[in-house]
Amino acid sequence: MISVQAHQVQRGFTLVELLLVILVLSSLALGASFLVDGFGDQTRFDDTKSRLQQIRKAIIGDASRTLNGQSEISGYVADMGKLPENIQELIEIGDQPSWGLSAVTTSDISPVVTILMSAGWRGPYLDTLPESDGQRRFRDGWGNGDLSDVDFGWVYSADGLTGVSVQSLGANGVSEVTPENVFDADYPIAGYLVEPNDYEVSLNNLSVQLNKPIVSDPSHNLVLRLYFVSDGAVVFDESLPLTNSGLIGQQTLPFTFNGKAYLGSYAALLLCDSDPVVFYDGDCVGPHNNTYAHVFKLIPRTQLPLIPWNIQ
Repeated sequence: MISVQAHQVQRGFTLVELLLVILVLSSLALGASFLVDGFGDQTRFDDTKSRLQQIRKAIIGDASRTLNGQSEISGYVADMGKLPENIQELIEIGDQPSWGLSAVTTSDISPVVTILMSAGWRGPYLDTLPESDGQRRFRDGWGNGDLSDVDFGWVYSADGLTGVSVQSLGANGVSEVTPENVFDADYPIAGYLVEPNDYEVSLNNLSVQLNKPIVSDPSHNLVLRLYFVSDGAVVFDESLPLTNSGLIGQQTLPFTFNGKAYLGSYAALLLCDSDPVVFYDGDCVGPHNNTYAHVFKLIPRTQLPLIPWNIQ
Protein backbone atom coordinates (compact mmCIF):
# COMPACT_ATOMS: atom_id res chain seq x y z
CA MET A 1 0.00 0.00 0.00
CA ILE A 2 1.45 3.25 -1.10
CA SER A 3 1.04 6.20 1.28
CA VAL A 4 0.75 9.67 -0.22
CA GLN A 5 1.81 12.44 2.14
CA ALA A 6 0.18 15.78 1.50
CA HIS A 7 2.45 18.76 1.58
CA GLN A 8 1.07 22.15 2.61
CA VAL A 9 2.76 25.06 0.97
CA GLN A 10 3.09 28.22 3.16
CA ARG A 11 2.89 31.39 1.13
CA GLY A 12 3.96 34.92 2.33
CA PHE A 13 3.12 38.45 1.15
CA THR A 14 4.55 39.56 -2.11
CA LEU A 15 6.46 42.81 -2.39
CA VAL A 16 3.53 44.43 -4.18
CA GLU A 17 1.14 43.45 -1.40
CA LEU A 18 3.49 44.82 1.25
CA LEU A 19 3.77 48.10 -0.59
CA LEU A 20 -0.01 48.25 -0.87
CA VAL A 21 -0.45 47.72 2.90
CA ILE A 22 2.14 50.40 3.67
CA LEU A 23 0.36 52.81 1.31
CA VAL A 24 -3.00 52.20 3.00
CA LEU A 25 -1.55 52.66 6.49
CA SER A 26 0.24 55.83 5.44
CA SER A 27 -2.96 57.27 4.01
CA LEU A 28 -4.83 56.49 7.22
CA ALA A 29 -2.09 58.08 9.31
CA LEU A 30 -2.02 61.17 7.10
CA GLY A 31 -5.79 61.52 7.27
CA ALA A 32 -5.73 61.19 11.06
CA SER A 33 -2.98 63.79 11.23
CA PHE A 34 -5.03 66.26 9.18
CA LEU A 35 -8.06 65.54 11.35
CA VAL A 36 -6.14 66.18 14.58
CA ASP A 37 -4.50 69.33 13.20
CA GLY A 38 -7.85 70.65 12.01
CA PHE A 39 -9.41 69.97 15.38
CA GLY A 40 -6.56 71.82 17.11
CA ASP A 41 -6.87 74.80 14.77
CA GLN A 42 -10.62 75.02 15.40
CA THR A 43 -10.04 74.88 19.16
CA ARG A 44 -7.50 77.72 18.99
CA PHE A 45 -9.83 79.77 16.80
CA ASP A 46 -12.72 79.27 19.25
CA ASP A 47 -10.40 80.24 22.10
CA THR A 48 -9.50 83.44 20.25
CA LYS A 49 -13.17 84.38 19.90
CA SER A 50 -13.74 83.68 23.59
CA ARG A 51 -10.77 85.84 24.57
CA LEU A 52 -12.10 88.71 22.47
CA GLN A 53 -15.32 88.63 24.47
CA GLN A 54 -13.29 88.60 27.68
CA ILE A 55 -11.52 91.78 26.52
CA ARG A 56 -14.86 93.40 25.73
CA LYS A 57 -16.23 92.55 29.17
CA ALA A 58 -13.04 93.82 30.83
CA ILE A 59 -13.52 97.20 29.15
CA ILE A 60 -17.25 97.86 29.58
CA GLY A 61 -18.40 95.20 32.07
CA ASP A 62 -21.63 93.27 31.68
CA ALA A 63 -24.75 95.45 32.10
CA SER A 64 -26.98 92.37 31.84
CA ARG A 65 -25.88 91.35 35.32
CA THR A 66 -27.85 92.87 38.17
CA LEU A 67 -27.12 93.58 41.81
CA ASN A 68 -30.05 94.26 44.15
CA GLY A 69 -32.31 94.67 41.14
CA GLN A 70 -30.06 97.23 39.41
CA SER A 71 -27.66 96.79 36.50
CA GLU A 72 -24.17 96.09 37.76
CA ILE A 73 -21.66 98.78 36.81
CA SER A 74 -18.21 97.30 36.28
CA GLY A 75 -15.25 97.31 33.93
CA TYR A 76 -12.31 99.56 33.13
CA VAL A 77 -14.36 102.43 31.66
CA ALA A 78 -16.67 102.70 34.68
CA ASP A 79 -13.72 102.67 37.10
CA MET A 80 -11.34 104.91 35.17
CA GLY A 81 -13.64 107.12 33.09
CA LYS A 82 -11.69 106.47 29.90
CA LEU A 83 -10.81 103.75 27.40
CA PRO A 84 -7.69 101.64 28.00
CA GLU A 85 -4.78 102.68 25.81
CA ASN A 86 -3.59 99.09 25.44
CA ILE A 87 -4.39 95.60 26.68
CA GLN A 88 -1.65 95.73 29.31
CA GLU A 89 -3.68 98.37 31.18
CA LEU A 90 -6.33 95.70 31.72
CA ILE A 91 -3.77 93.46 33.47
CA GLU A 92 -1.23 95.70 35.22
CA ILE A 93 -1.91 98.96 37.07
CA GLY A 94 1.20 100.79 35.85
CA ASP A 95 1.14 104.50 36.73
CA GLN A 96 -2.66 104.70 36.89
CA PRO A 97 -4.33 105.81 40.15
CA SER A 98 -5.43 102.88 42.26
CA TRP A 99 -9.05 102.27 43.27
CA GLY A 100 -10.20 104.17 46.32
CA LEU A 101 -12.72 106.57 47.82
CA SER A 102 -12.21 110.15 46.61
CA ALA A 103 -13.41 113.09 48.68
CA VAL A 104 -14.00 116.21 46.57
CA THR A 105 -14.65 119.41 48.53
CA THR A 106 -16.94 121.93 46.81
CA SER A 107 -14.96 124.97 47.90
CA ASP A 108 -16.78 127.25 45.44
CA ILE A 109 -20.26 126.43 46.83
CA SER A 110 -21.89 127.89 49.89
CA PRO A 111 -22.16 125.99 52.15
CA VAL A 112 -19.12 123.83 51.42
CA VAL A 113 -19.88 120.08 51.12
CA THR A 114 -17.85 116.98 50.36
CA ILE A 115 -18.67 114.64 47.47
CA LEU A 116 -17.63 111.04 48.12
CA MET A 117 -17.13 108.81 45.08
CA SER A 118 -14.95 105.82 44.27
CA ALA A 119 -12.55 105.93 41.34
CA GLY A 120 -9.36 104.36 40.02
CA TRP A 121 -7.91 101.10 38.73
CA ARG A 122 -9.23 97.97 40.47
CA GLY A 123 -8.05 95.24 38.15
CA PRO A 124 -6.80 92.97 36.90
CA TYR A 125 -9.74 93.06 34.53
CA LEU A 126 -8.36 90.09 32.59
CA ASP A 127 -7.42 86.87 34.38
CA THR A 128 -4.21 85.28 33.14
CA LEU A 129 -1.37 83.27 34.66
CA PRO A 130 2.25 84.50 34.67
CA GLU A 131 4.45 83.18 31.87
CA SER A 132 7.94 81.69 32.35
CA ASP A 133 9.49 85.13 32.95
CA GLY A 134 6.89 85.99 35.61
CA GLN A 135 5.01 88.48 33.41
CA ARG A 136 1.26 88.27 32.77
CA ARG A 137 0.20 88.45 29.14
CA PHE A 138 -3.18 87.91 27.51
CA ARG A 139 -2.57 86.39 24.08
CA ASP A 140 -4.93 85.10 21.41
CA GLY A 141 -5.64 81.40 20.97
CA TRP A 142 -2.61 81.03 18.72
CA GLY A 143 -0.20 82.43 21.30
CA ASN A 144 0.86 85.30 19.01
CA GLY A 145 2.85 88.20 20.34
CA ASP A 146 6.25 89.65 21.04
CA LEU A 147 7.38 89.54 24.68
CA SER A 148 7.81 93.34 24.78
CA ASP A 149 4.45 94.09 23.14
CA VAL A 150 1.91 95.79 25.45
CA ASP A 151 -0.87 94.34 23.29
CA PHE A 152 0.52 90.79 23.32
CA GLY A 153 0.09 90.05 19.63
CA TRP A 154 -3.35 91.61 19.24
CA VAL A 155 -3.80 94.55 16.87
CA TYR A 156 -5.35 97.06 19.26
CA SER A 157 -6.59 100.62 18.82
CA ALA A 158 -8.85 102.78 20.98
CA ASP A 159 -10.52 106.04 20.02
CA GLY A 160 -13.32 107.68 22.00
CA LEU A 161 -15.04 108.75 18.79
CA THR A 162 -14.99 105.44 16.93
CA GLY A 163 -14.53 102.76 19.59
CA VAL A 164 -12.11 99.96 20.39
CA SER A 165 -10.78 97.64 17.70
CA VAL A 166 -9.06 94.36 18.66
CA GLN A 167 -7.87 91.87 16.05
CA SER A 168 -6.03 88.55 16.04
CA LEU A 169 -3.59 87.88 13.19
CA GLY A 170 -4.55 84.22 12.97
CA ALA A 171 -2.52 81.04 13.00
CA ASN A 172 0.48 82.46 11.13
CA GLY A 173 0.64 85.71 13.11
CA VAL A 174 0.81 87.74 9.89
CA SER A 175 -1.71 90.25 8.60
CA GLU A 176 -3.08 89.02 5.26
CA VAL A 177 -5.95 90.03 3.00
CA THR A 178 -6.36 86.67 1.23
CA PRO A 179 -4.58 83.91 3.19
CA GLU A 180 -4.35 80.40 1.74
CA ASN A 181 -5.36 78.76 5.03
CA VAL A 182 -8.70 79.80 6.54
CA PHE A 183 -7.16 79.79 10.03
CA ASP A 184 -4.42 82.19 8.90
CA ALA A 185 -7.06 84.87 8.30
CA ASP A 186 -7.20 87.91 10.57
CA TYR A 187 -10.12 87.82 12.98
CA PRO A 188 -12.31 89.72 12.95
CA ILE A 189 -11.71 90.99 9.43
CA ALA A 190 -13.09 94.44 10.30
CA GLY A 191 -15.28 96.29 12.78
CA TYR A 192 -15.07 97.32 16.41
CA LEU A 193 -15.15 95.08 19.47
CA VAL A 194 -16.53 97.98 21.53
CA GLU A 195 -18.51 100.80 19.93
CA PRO A 196 -19.28 104.27 21.37
CA ASN A 197 -22.88 103.31 22.16
CA ASP A 198 -21.44 100.59 24.44
CA TYR A 199 -19.81 103.11 26.80
CA GLU A 200 -21.18 106.59 26.01
CA VAL A 201 -24.20 108.18 27.64
CA SER A 202 -25.91 111.34 26.44
CA LEU A 203 -26.67 113.89 29.14
CA ASN A 204 -29.00 116.01 27.04
CA ASN A 205 -32.37 116.52 28.74
CA LEU A 206 -31.19 115.04 32.01
CA SER A 207 -34.03 116.22 34.23
CA VAL A 208 -34.45 117.21 37.86
CA GLN A 209 -37.75 116.34 39.56
CA LEU A 210 -38.65 118.84 42.30
CA ASN A 211 -40.81 117.72 45.18
CA LYS A 212 -43.16 120.68 44.53
CA PRO A 213 -43.66 123.28 41.78
CA ILE A 214 -41.70 126.51 41.69
CA VAL A 215 -43.96 129.24 43.08
CA SER A 216 -41.70 132.23 42.41
CA ASP A 217 -38.82 132.92 40.09
CA PRO A 218 -35.45 132.02 41.57
CA SER A 219 -33.28 135.10 41.87
CA HIS A 220 -30.66 133.54 39.60
CA ASN A 221 -30.44 131.05 36.76
CA LEU A 222 -30.21 127.39 37.70
CA VAL A 223 -27.50 124.93 36.68
CA LEU A 224 -27.07 121.21 37.24
CA ARG A 225 -23.58 120.16 38.31
CA LEU A 226 -22.49 116.55 37.81
CA TYR A 227 -19.53 114.87 39.47
CA PHE A 228 -18.14 111.79 37.71
CA VAL A 229 -14.96 109.82 37.06
CA SER A 230 -12.55 110.89 34.31
CA ASP A 231 -9.04 109.51 33.83
CA GLY A 232 -9.17 107.86 37.24
CA ALA A 233 -10.17 110.99 39.18
CA VAL A 234 -13.45 112.64 40.20
CA VAL A 235 -14.21 115.79 38.19
CA PHE A 236 -17.34 117.83 37.49
CA ASP A 237 -19.19 119.47 34.62
CA GLU A 238 -22.10 121.88 34.56
CA SER A 239 -25.14 122.13 32.34
CA LEU A 240 -26.07 125.15 30.31
CA PRO A 241 -27.89 127.65 32.58
CA LEU A 242 -31.65 127.31 32.86
CA THR A 243 -33.00 130.87 32.81
CA ASN A 244 -35.43 131.91 35.52
CA SER A 245 -38.02 133.24 33.08
CA GLY A 246 -41.03 130.96 32.81
CA LEU A 247 -40.08 128.61 35.66
CA ILE A 248 -43.12 129.40 37.81
CA GLY A 249 -45.29 126.30 38.16
CA GLN A 250 -42.64 123.93 36.77
CA GLN A 251 -41.75 120.82 38.69
CA THR A 252 -39.55 119.01 36.15
CA LEU A 253 -36.47 120.90 34.95
CA PRO A 254 -34.63 119.54 31.87
CA PHE A 255 -30.95 120.49 31.53
CA THR A 256 -28.62 120.38 28.54
CA PHE A 257 -24.93 119.45 28.62
CA ASN A 258 -22.35 119.89 25.90
CA GLY A 259 -20.92 116.59 24.67
CA LYS A 260 -21.27 113.10 26.06
CA ALA A 261 -19.97 111.20 29.07
CA TYR A 262 -19.08 107.62 29.94
CA LEU A 263 -21.02 104.96 31.80
CA GLY A 264 -20.50 104.90 35.56
CA SER A 265 -21.48 106.59 38.82
CA TYR A 266 -22.56 110.24 39.07
CA ALA A 267 -23.40 112.74 41.80
CA ALA A 268 -25.73 115.69 41.04
CA LEU A 269 -26.19 119.12 42.64
CA LEU A 270 -28.87 121.66 41.70
CA LEU A 271 -27.28 125.08 42.09
CA CYS A 272 -27.99 128.76 41.64
CA ASP A 273 -25.70 130.29 39.04
CA SER A 274 -24.65 133.11 41.38
CA ASP A 275 -21.57 134.48 43.10
CA PRO A 276 -20.98 132.66 45.34
CA VAL A 277 -22.67 129.57 43.95
CA VAL A 278 -25.33 128.26 46.35
CA PHE A 279 -27.67 125.28 46.53
CA TYR A 280 -31.14 125.82 45.11
CA ASP A 281 -33.59 125.28 47.93
CA GLY A 282 -36.70 127.03 46.67
CA ASP A 283 -34.72 130.23 46.24
CA CYS A 284 -31.14 131.37 45.90
CA VAL A 285 -30.93 133.03 49.30
CA GLY A 286 -29.48 131.19 52.28
CA PRO A 287 -29.52 129.48 54.63
CA HIS A 288 -30.02 126.17 52.80
CA ASN A 289 -30.91 122.85 54.35
CA ASN A 290 -30.57 120.62 51.28
CA THR A 291 -26.82 120.19 50.91
CA TYR A 292 -26.67 116.53 49.86
CA ALA A 293 -25.69 115.31 46.41
CA HIS A 294 -27.94 112.83 44.64
CA VAL A 295 -25.86 109.80 43.58
CA PHE A 296 -26.96 107.66 40.63
CA LYS A 297 -25.59 105.47 37.83
CA LEU A 298 -25.78 105.79 34.06
CA ILE A 299 -25.48 102.99 31.52
CA PRO A 300 -25.77 103.25 27.71
CA ARG A 301 -28.96 102.66 25.75
CA THR A 302 -31.25 103.19 28.74
CA GLN A 303 -33.66 105.96 29.66
CA LEU A 304 -32.14 108.79 31.67
CA PRO A 305 -33.33 108.83 35.28
CA LEU A 306 -35.17 111.70 36.94
CA ILE A 307 -32.97 113.29 39.61
CA PRO A 308 -35.05 113.95 42.75
CA TRP A 309 -34.44 117.29 44.50
CA ASN A 310 -36.28 118.57 47.54
CA ILE A 311 -37.02 122.24 48.10
CA GLN A 312 -38.48 123.85 51.20
